[in-house]
Amino acid sequence: MNRPRSTSVVTVALATIVLLGTLYVGGRSVAGAPALGPLLDPAHGVWALARSSAPPRSADLVMPHMGSDVEVRFDERGVPHIFSGSVADAVRALGYVHARDRLFQMELQTRAVAGTLAELVGDRALPVDREARAQGLADAALRGYEQLDPGSPGRVLTEAYSDGVNAYIDGMTAAELPFEFRLLSGRPQRWAPEYTAYLFARMGLTLAYSSGELRRPAVEALIGRAATDALFPADNPIQEPIQPNGQRAPRLDWKSIPAPGPSDPVAARTALA
Repeated sequence: MNRPRSTSVVTVALATIVLLGTLYVGGRSVAGAPALGPLLDPAHGVWALARSSAPPRSADLVMPHMGSDVEVRFDERGVPHIFSGSVADAVRALGYVHARDRLFQMELQTRAVAGTLAELVGDRALPVDREARAQGLADAALRGYEQLDPGSPGRVLTEAYSDGVNAYIDGMTAAELPFEFRLLSGRPQRWAPEYTAYLFARMGLTLAYSSGELRRPAVEALIGRAATDALFPADNPIQEPIQPNGQRAPRLDWKSIPAPGPSDPVAARTALA
């Protein structure tokens, strides 16, 4: 029995609509989501990141501004060890390997200081950007950088680090673009020397400011010093030094938490005020 012609026409029409819709979604960003075609491209899409995630066994690279040969060795954990007869060249290599492994993190932290996250992720970051600009970390970091003498070691090494970061960005292939940039349909900005000062400012805030220091007096007033010391240890109980020490696993220094001690209502009210 022959299939009615009208049914074949409807099938072809539906298939055509599905095909056109797939091509449209694959080639365009829809509702803020990245275009699926480039994202899933087997040659240059996210699948290609697996090929560049591990350090190469051996590779030679010609980098701008290098004055001498530099050797970078990656240990079994992927930690780079840099050998050079020049500190400036070693720092250039450091910028390169930092960008290779942490480019999106570097961009995000820098933008968080400068108050430009909205340029990358959209208007939803405007409140965070306003807070960052009011905080003034970028202005303080920029003033500190600009006060460095042009020939001072700090200025020279900061510029050398930027050379290395930008060398990676300039030589980065489409397949090496970090996954987060793909999701945001963005590209990394070139690394200006003052961005390194921004990064240090952000790290200083992250490492120096601790809400735990504000919570500790209140907790101590409620449960005593011994139990508080166990909950707020001076040293992290999980120790995994970057420098290889022969161990293939972190050292765990767990301690038991003692029973709560007597509370101090007066101190608790003062700490919570």
